[in-house]
Amino acid sequence: MSKRKVLAFLLLTFIAKFSLGQQMDPSENWQTYSTFDGIEVSFKLDNCTGVQGINGNEVKLVLRFSNTSQSTKTISWRPQWYRDGSCVNCQNINSNEFDFSLELQPGEVKEGSACNKDKRFYMFSHWKNVVQGMDHKRLTNFEFINTEVTENL
Repeated sequence: MSKRKVLAFLLLTFIAKFSLGQQMDPSENWQTYSTFDGIEVSFKLDNCTGVQGINGNEVKLVLRFSNTSQSTKTISWRPQWYRDGSCVNCQNINSNEFDFSLELQPGEVKEGSACNKDKRFYMFSHWKNVVQGMDHKRLTNFEFINTEVTENL
């Protein structure tokens, strides 16, 4: 194969990979999603153990925010959720329901858990045990859009 064909193939593969988005591979260990102007955002899977009923059956993707800077900062964002590769909230992403913000002091870390009800710190992933009538879809990716970090004086 000629060099030109190889380069064209590699370029198309690269473009396809990044234009289609990458599937996340969440685990029970913290993974870095991104860093926004000194605010590191990490995620992991968690479930609320020891709880009866529906909450004990939920697996959530929980978030951790770490301010690695020397100043107080506020991060604001809107999360997009993808289930089985399809965006489930893109049609109404501009609703105030998806408008989140969080203030962090220098060096402060705030993290969610599956038992926490603060929607800034988690996204529903899937049901641990699926019974008839439940959705089988899983959270396959997420994105923070319209993300801003401001330094508080």
